[in-house]
Amino acid sequence: MSQCYGDLKRRVLELINRYSVAGETISPAYNNQSDDILRIPGLINDALLRIRTEACPRVVTCSFSHDFGQRYGDRKAYILPDAFRGIKTGGVYRDTGSRFEPFGDYRLLGERMILFPDDGATYVVEYYRAPECLPENPADGYDMSEEPEALTAACYYAAAMLIADRNEYRHTTLYNEFLRRMEGMVRQPTAEISTVVDVYG
Repeated sequence: MSQCYGDLKRRVLELINRYSVAGETISPAYNNQSDDILRIPGLINDALLRIRTEACPRVVTCSFSHDFGQRYGDRKAYILPDAFRGIKTGGVYRDTGSRFEPFGDYRLLGERMILFPDDGATYVVEYYRAPECLPENPADGYDMSEEPEALTAACYYAAAMLIADRNEYRHTTLYNEFLRRMEGMVRQPTAEISTVVDVYG
């Protein structure tokens, strides 16, 4: 589910009572309003990075077919996605067509290269994805694909930072709400029942 930047910007300004006065939208030229607006994208990016690092890392998958990749001796090398931030523990699998099983005989080279045996199998990797970042000056129609809970929490963080040097009480209230919402996004540990295998063969 996507949400456009214009809605996020409006929510941030509403939280600090800077969106409208007497039903009229506040002009960007009024009382440094444009400076606050320019800071919003960076503050939302800061919040999303904290959320995805500290509260609920986003786990996605990618697969590597034997038909692609660069040969390195008896292995093939593949480039991991741009948003790759690390492999989930136990998150590498080997698909032979007849079996789908955990796999541990891989190697990481540098920041974004992974090596698998050149054995004809397809490999699937669960990895932590970096959050989507807003550009420096996004259009109001720019779509964000992050989860609504993360975007809403990010609005509280941005609002808290914008008002930090103007109203300490309001800053504390907004920042504590950000922390509360971030804590609510922490995923509880779950048990996974499976057969124990030697992933190193």
